[in-house]
Amino acid sequence: MGLVDAFNASKDGIDRKDSKESSSTLQQNLSIIQEQIPVVDGIQLTPKAREFVDSWTSSHLVTLAACSAAAFVLGAAIGKRISTNMTFQRIVSANSLQDYHIGPQSAKLKGRVVSVSDGDTFRFYHRPTLFHSSTPDTDTKLSDQTLPIRICTIDTPEVTKFGKPSQPFGEDAKTLLEKNILNRTVSVQILQRDQYGRAVANVSKRTWYGGNKYMDELMLKSGLAEVYQGGGAVYGPKGKEYYLKLEETARNKKLGMWSQANRESASDFKARMKVSTQ
Repeated sequence: MGLVDAFNASKDGIDRKDSKESSSTLQQNLSIIQEQIPVVDGIQLTPKAREFVDSWTSSHLVTLAACSAAAFVLGAAIGKRISTNMTFQRIVSANSLQDYHIGPQSAKLKGRVVSVSDGDTFRFYHRPTLFHSSTPDTDTKLSDQTLPIRICTIDTPEVTKFGKPSQPFGEDAKTLLEKNILNRTVSVQILQRDQYGRAVANVSKRTWYGGNKYMDELMLKSGLAEVYQGGGAVYGPKGKEYYLKLEETARNKKLGMWSQANRESASDFKARMKVSTQ
């Protein structure tokens, strides 16, 4: 009889307390369990500890065996989940992302924001464990050790780059994002890769009261972003309609960029700049 069979037989014996054979069955199976449980040599028990161990009944040992088996199964399940949904190696570029890193069911990645480009784009230094450095190597280019992250859901006014002018409120949007995440730890859940090699992600940071502040919601509520509805658009977990309502509320209050009488969207602005340089 194996350890599992002995355990099951012992359990049945306990359940049949009115059976005349219960006592002898328990003792017999208890002996089998004791023979098959490894014993570590060299352990000296105090008299009180020995008295405690000797006082264990067969039901105590059966319960212990059941707990051990349950712990083993639970540990195996957790180990499998960790091995498939988490990574303990740093991700340094969008091209190094695996399929299991991407999608609404993917694990969140922890790391630090090392630079902010505009109101919806920043560079993320992945820190998978506390044993990894939280600071990029100063001898290596940031582009070779950080992920370019584009915040999902939103599009913010353009800032000056590549010789092109900025839009009204473009710098305001960048400043607000910097104030909230620059040099801070954030969580990113990567939803897809875009055509520019960036990881489009749902981005959040922990608040002092233990909640999460989502950057797409923050920018929309401040009137410094609109819901992106162009090609390849992806949205946070609350769905497109929720974010459109946030945009509408800010627009009705004339917050931020919505205070302009003739506002030009970021997508229209980029299209106009593209034509002007041709």
